[in-house]
Amino acid sequence: MQSLISQQKWNDAFAEALDTADLSNVMFVCSAAGEEPWKIIPSLSNPVVLSLMQQLSSNLATDTSVKLNWIGAALFNLKPEDPTIQAYVPLVLKGLQEKLTSNKDAFDSSQVHTVTMMTMMISKILAS
Repeated sequence: MQSLISQQKWNDAFAEALDTADLSNVMFVCSAAGEEPWKIIPSLSNPVVLSLMQQLSSNLATDTSVKLNWIGAALFNLKPEDPTIQAYVPLVLKGLQEKLTSNKDAFDSSQVHTVTMMTMMISKILAS
């Protein structure tokens, strides 16, 4: 991963981290990519974006702000009509929505608005 990160091959770095199914590896790549996920996410493939949302939402108790930033950027850039992910989008987004709403009490006041906007975006994507 380190070599891919140093070469700024973000799609490959995230894909490798996601393949390990270890959230700490995913967070390592997020951290290495910096605090502006909206600059990185558009360069990622849709399967990587969808998987990133799923794995980041697996534990929202730690590094919550960082995870919400990345999930938000991923949601904004997700192309649910992409045939490579189309069948998986409802399942992943329903799971994400459930995790966001079930953890609402754990979010601080600045995160509640972000989470509300995310759940609205998810509902809109699922309805289309």
